[in-house]
Amino acid sequence: MLIATLFLLAVQADAATPAPPAAAAAPEKKICRRDTSIGSRLDVRRTCRTASEWAAYNRQVEAAENRRQDTRSIGLNGR
Repeated sequence: MLIATLFLLAVQADAATPAPPAAAAAPEKKICRRDTSIGSRLDVRRTCRTASEWAAYNRQVEAAENRRQDTRSIGLNGR
C-alpha cells in the first residue's frame, strides 16, 4: 500500500512539473527564388519564403494546374 501511494505521488508530481519549453521556436530560414518573365531578361523578381511557405505555394500551383487540365479535358471530350 505504501509503495502504491508513493508511486501515485511520484506520477502526480511528474505530471504537475511543467515540461521545459522547447528551444524558442527559431524562425525558419528563408529560401529565395528568382523568377523571370517570359520574353524578358530584365524583368527578374526575387521571392523569399520559408520552406513550409514554399510547400504550400507549390501545392496551390499544382492544384490550380490540375483544375485547369481537368476543365480543358472536359471541353475537348464534349462532356
